[in-house]
Amino acid sequence: MASLGPILPISGTPTITTEKLNGKNYLSWAASMELWFLGQGYHNHLEMEDPEGSDESRAKWKKLDFQLCVVLWQSVETGILGTLRAFKTCYSFWKKAQNIYANDI
Repeated sequence: MASLGPILPISGTPTITTEKLNGKNYLSWAASMELWFLGQGYHNHLEMEDPEGSDESRAKWKKLDFQLCVVLWQSVETGILGTLRAFKTCYSFWKKAQNIYANDI
């Protein structure tokens, strides 16, 4: 069985950008976030909701996705988090932030 790699092998939650999304800095925030996800090998979490595969591999992927979603939550200002907190997958969070803030630049 192919392994999807370790589930976020860090203690605590990493700070992945020094510039939190505030509604006016979407492009720089998104570039920073995307680069972190690419560097960690997790970019697919921004591109798909649920991968194909066995139940076990999908369960591991979802568990990691929930952990990564917390990282996304912590990368936005408190006032914006109220709007985005309802999105519990990286993909849905990423797309909603893009839909709301990419046009406000």
